[in-house]
Amino acid sequence: MPRIFKSIAQENANYNFATMDFFDLSYADFIAISLEYSGNARGGNGNGRGGGNGGNDGNDGSSSEPLYTYISNITGSDYNIEIQFTGDGWGDIVTSPFVEAFEAAADFLSSFIVGDRPDYISADDPNNFFNQDIDDMLIEASLISIDGSGGVLGRAGPTHIIKETGQDDSEALPFAGIMEFDVADAGDYLAIDLWDDIVLHEMFHSIGLGTMWEHTGVVDVYIDDMGTKRPVDDVMTYDYLGQYATQYNDGSEPIIETDGGSGTAGGHWDEETYDNELMTGYINDVNYLSQMSLASLADLGYDVKWDATVFTELV
Repeated sequence: MPRIFKSIAQENANYNFATMDFFDLSYADFIAISLEYSGNARGGNGNGRGGGNGGNDGNDGSSSEPLYTYISNITGSDYNIEIQFTGDGWGDIVTSPFVEAFEAAADFLSSFIVGDRPDYISADDPNNFFNQDIDDMLIEASLISIDGSGGVLGRAGPTHIIKETGQDDSEALPFAGIMEFDVADAGDYLAIDLWDDIVLHEMFHSIGLGTMWEHTGVVDVYIDDMGTKRPVDDVMTYDYLGQYATQYNDGSEPIIETDGGSGTAGGHWDEETYDNELMTGYINDVNYLSQMSLASLADLGYDVKWDATVFTELV
């Protein structure tokens, strides 16, 4: 039984991120599996903002037809991120200020991840997860009413992973995910210039940073039961084993967050150590993205662009 998505809650002057976590990653015979749900049917691709179906009848964020579809297409990169926008909170999809952050985040990640990933071929899938082919990553982005300003921000993370036939299970990476936000909170963050940071942070999680560390063997988890045998007393620590993020952390093993509870601990860099780095569990007024975070994508198994000039310019 999969664990639930964790809320993204406001905490004091900062905002606490929480990732989706998942329980069972056992494989069927097919190379694609579902982490959270088997997936509803998705509609086909659109060709530009405003080119969708003209509405989705007040859907709840799981419409079969997107309002608008964006696909990153970066010269020199074979990694594409397709974003299907659903939900009734975008306003005019043609002029929505919320959409641009998703497009920019997808382009940014596709400019660094350059290697192709296994395609999901719908006709070859006995599980019928999706009714469309996916090259290389599909994210369903929805902006809906949840509980108003200051409550649950939303949920984000990978939902399906894929590997080449013959690859080890640990080599599977996401080919589908969701990013769902409360429209009231999104407006608040847009007003204080944090919306772009939040979207990029959650898109990193959707493609696997923090959410796939343990599964891919990048992170080892150790549990000390403190001699009580009661799970509430367990103390968890994390060892980061990936060589590339370590290299870009001045040769030292990156420190992973142990505070914040399930969904924050184990899925982010340590806030006390890295302060306002984008991929800690807390967002600050001003945030930066480190080369360590980008290098962690290589540790997961993505084929990335190591050109020194580009690598510096990206961060």
